[in-house]
Amino acid sequence: MKCMHAIAIFTTFLTVLLFSCREPSVDQGIPETDTIVSKPQPVETVVLQKQDFVQQILSNGTLRASKKAELRFQASGIIRSISVQNGDRISRGSAIALLDNETQKIALDRAEEKIEYARLELNSLLISVGGRKDDSASVNPQLYQNLKIQSGLTDAMNNLKKAKLDLSQTVLAAPFGGIIAGLEAQAFNFITPSDVFCILLDNSSYTASFPITEQEVGQVFAGQEVSVTPFHDPDVLIPGKITEIDPMVDENGLMQVKAILAGMSGAGRLFDGMNVKVTVEKRIAGFTVVPKEAIVLRSNREVAFTYANGLAKWNYVKIVAENSAVYAVSEGLKTGDTVIVKGNLNLAHDAKVILVEY
Repeated sequence: MKCMHAIAIFTTFLTVLLFSCREPSVDQGIPETDTIVSKPQPVETVVLQKQDFVQQILSNGTLRASKKAELRFQASGIIRSISVQNGDRISRGSAIALLDNETQKIALDRAEEKIEYARLELNSLLISVGGRKDDSASVNPQLYQNLKIQSGLTDAMNNLKKAKLDLSQTVLAAPFGGIIAGLEAQAFNFITPSDVFCILLDNSSYTASFPITEQEVGQVFAGQEVSVTPFHDPDVLIPGKITEIDPMVDENGLMQVKAILAGMSGAGRLFDGMNVKVTVEKRIAGFTVVPKEAIVLRSNREVAFTYANGLAKWNYVKIVAENSAVYAVSEGLKTGDTVIVKGNLNLAHDAKVILVEY
């Protein structure tokens, strides 16, 4: 009998112990008050103000010089001399390199001689029809044109033009002012018009080319401001404006955008093909904006703690947008709320807190 009584007591104790170990029911709204931590936790707060939300699109892009040209000789030949090297800055029309041109010079001399012979023949023909030497107005204009053809002067003049053109094609000149790049050719080597001699860059200004998704295209427009930061110097911020949006979507669902850099001062050293970070910003009014550090996760839901009379108050929030610094929320917080932004990682509802400055 005593044994049965002892078993009944033990069974009752075990049942009470099991029920005491169960998790307390959790309210889907505000969780139960934390009764374990009694010492006030130091926190820092901010008061929410009504302000514009800066919507951001972040992308990686590439810098392109405002002008870029692959320079080629228009004739084949042996490179006689090169007047520049990579990194040299040259002005428009400056000679870059020269081909061996003795053959072209001889052809030009012969063309000039044929001009003289043709002029002598033309004068003879003029005199024979009653005209005067070196006087095109001494005969009928149509007759004069026929005499020029008959004398060979017209053909000789065309040959002279071609000889001059052939000679000019042995000189490679800069079509615009810029800096020399990609030069690998060497003197005394053969080159053809299909070979790129060098690249000329006008790096007085740059354009940033970057992709956006087709879902983001509605947030982007020509004239919109952007910020460009080189990967090698994250402290540099270069302003720019979008100049064009390619209306085609590629196989990856991306559209290409170009923005011209508006300011180069303090931009450091920039180069064609350099990788950059691009931030596109758009201001939207009417949002409650909260710093990102104010939001913590509880059971996979976003929570913000507000301060009220020495206590931390738990608030579920609905985030509708974000940028690199803040969230825009539509529910859970309002203008004028005092939100805890530091010391909030381990807080619970109605936890005691004390205001400090970190």
